[in-house]
Amino acid sequence: MKEWRVKDSNAIANFYYFTMEHDEREGPILAFIKESENKWHLFSIWQEFKHEETITTDILLKAVDRYLTELEETLIKRFDIQYSDFIKL
Repeated sequence: MKEWRVKDSNAIANFYYFTMEHDEREGPILAFIKESENKWHLFSIWQEFKHEETITTDILLKAVDRYLTELEETLIKRFDIQYSDFIKL
């Protein structure tokens, strides 16, 4: 997600998050799918219902940034590690 945010800072492309346990055959654990210029659908293979509402690009990016900031703070506080310890951006 951090890589998507850095490399696609204007959110032009869809975002799909897969793991070794859940690959393309099963579907993404989390996906942000762009419907139009300012409308996004959220999707997960674990979702329990189909969510028809969309969110704006601004709301999506603010939520992603907030999540990444809180994750970074937690990683530093608890484990003294940063994203850069694991991924190249």
